[in-house]
Amino acid sequence: MPREQNYEAIKSVNNVLIAQHAELTDRLFRQLKVSYTINIKVVKQLLCKNDDDEFELPEDARSRVKKVSVIRNLCQKVGITIAARKYDFNSAAPFQTSDIMDLQPVVKHSVPLCSEAKDLVETGKIQLAEGMLSEAYTLFSEAFSILQQVTGPMHREVANCCRYLAMVLYHAGDMAGAIMQQHKELIINERCLGLDHPDTAHRHALLFFSFV
Repeated sequence: MPREQNYEAIKSVNNVLIAQHAELTDRLFRQLKVSYTINIKVVKQLLCKNDDDEFELPEDARSRVKKVSVIRNLCQKVGITIAARKYDFNSAAPFQTSDIMDLQPVVKHSVPLCSEAKDLVETGKIQLAEGMLSEAYTLFSEAFSILQQVTGPMHREVANCCRYLAMVLYHAGDMAGAIMQQHKELIINERCLGLDHPDTAHRHALLFFSFV
């Protein structure tokens, strides 16, 4: 299938996903039927529980959906690269074909798991619960160093180690060190999850309360 037709199909899917207009939805189904000879009844059965609730959403659904997060998750999972610009999500068709910059294959792979670092973290959590702060700090620091070598510095497991280190330093009375570790965790979450992810927002709140 030519690249231009791929971009056209992606644009239509994005517009349907964000705009949720019945006219755009019907147009997309017609395009799929012509281009791919897809059985539209089968597609609708996959998307809807029955024929009666077909694309029925609450009236305020569009206002409650975080559309930037939806588009980012779709692009990450499918491999779509869109132009970085301010989109008018209130319009009937916020995306144009020219907004689709590239389409890359998404390859599934196994997430690296370091059993040694995991054991260190679990043991450190036990030491922390028992109030043995020095031992817990040593274990979390070792796990942090190992994970940086295995997964790289920008990984959620590394952020978890920063969080546990911050907890140890907080209980030890070292507020400056705890805030520094919280800030490291926040930076990693922003890079890995995005600025508007719930976990990132939660870390912002925790860092704010550290200054209160």
